[in-house]
Amino acid sequence: MALLRGEQQLAHRSGPFGPQTDAWILAAIEEMLRDTGVQLAQLDCIAAGCGPGTFTGIRVALAAALGLAAGSGVQVCGIGSLEALAEGAQEASGRTAPLDVLAVLDARRQQHYAMRALVEPLPVQIAPVTGPEAIGTESLIASLAHNPPAVCVGATLPLPPGVRFIEGPPLAVSIARLAARTPPTERPAAAPSYLRPPDAVPGVSPLRRRPL
Repeated sequence: MALLRGEQQLAHRSGPFGPQTDAWILAAIEEMLRDTGVQLAQLDCIAAGCGPGTFTGIRVALAAALGLAAGSGVQVCGIGSLEALAEGAQEASGRTAPLDVLAVLDARRQQHYAMRALVEPLPVQIAPVTGPEAIGTESLIASLAHNPPAVCVGATLPLPPGVRFIEGPPLAVSIARLAARTPPTERPAAAPSYLRPPDAVPGVSPLRRRPL
């Protein structure tokens, strides 16, 4: 999580992922606001990462953001994880020209979430070339060898010669910064983006009667 005033980062927190995540998020938000002297109602926007990512992480983030917004009246928006990574790479590169970025996240099961985009600096414009998509890791690596981007950000991959890996800001900082740089009327709604079915599916109870 991150709290920004304009372009200035006021606070940043990272914590555990697991059963206690939802309780930790609310406590960390309260701590950040208290330490910075900011009131919840003073926020311009509450931005949540809407994926792709872990199903539990997406649900917890959106639920916390929507709950805080409902109680405060603050605008809430959903920012794509890959878009935020790409914007962070442009920011970290220091370039004033469009940057060809591949943003990737480990999706497990020998897959990656990936998006290749041309990222304009201020005013920020992210023009996807491919994705966002869930793609097999081997297929992704093969596509990089055939048509390499300028830089890669997010998860580490075997990269072709000439492709630079950029260590961007923490994802929460990039999510907050991208929301701040987007005009209020253009901020996307807070809706999840999973890109693939969940790993776990409901089981069938042995007590359920089978149809005749």
